[in-house]
Amino acid sequence: MYDNDFEKIKEEIIYKDANLRAFFEAVDKKRCGRKWYINKSSLRADYLGQTMIEDKYINIYLKTDEIRKSLKSGQEYHEKEKAILIHELGEADYMLSRLPILSSTEHNNICSDFQEVLSHKYIEYVLKNYGNLYNFVYSNLVCTKSYNEKEDSLEKIIGTCHLLTTYPNLKKNEIVYKYKETENELEAIDSIMHIINDIFTLNQEVNDINIINENTKKIIEILKDNGMKYEIEINNL
Repeated sequence: MYDNDFEKIKEEIIYKDANLRAFFEAVDKKRCGRKWYINKSSLRADYLGQTMIEDKYINIYLKTDEIRKSLKSGQEYHEKEKAILIHELGEADYMLSRLPILSSTEHNNICSDFQEVLSHKYIEYVLKNYGNLYNFVYSNLVCTKSYNEKEDSLEKIIGTCHLLTTYPNLKKNEIVYKYKETENELEAIDSIMHIINDIFTLNQEVNDINIINENTKKIIEILKDNGMKYEIEINNL
């Protein structure tokens, strides 16, 4: 395991912003004895940040070189890094809230992207409860590619939903498809997004896990109707 930068990040980033501190402390109450492990690493990765929950640790990884490469003109590194940290705390909050964690025997991107469709929508709703965090995060995590290059129908559907939940300011009609979308695909996207938008409420305390799981099953059935041949299992931390 690499160096744990948690205490430094807590003092230099989290505790210097009252709204971020309040958000962190709300997540921290759910950790059930797990220790925070946050690592800033320059090692190459396919992601800017990643969160994993284990029995004893909440692991957050921030990839400094990848964050630096993703900066847009005029964007400050420390602002982008903070936005990614907040997003990853949201991922931790999602899992620690016992919300659906998806798994499949098939090794492909559909299951992981579907998982992020759920968690990213949750993060969007939760951040609205903490002052300026919502505007801060989504002004720094902007959509750089509203282009769906997938030909496979299932990947096209999940890819569009992933874009729309990752970038809340992105409109559906702004997404450009390399391969023309069909009426069935558009209907599936609309149905999934309707369910996703209704899954979470602004008040975490009234989220009914069973109802959320049932709605997640409805999305799985839509995916099956559009060509998914394997099972996706719903688990809760």
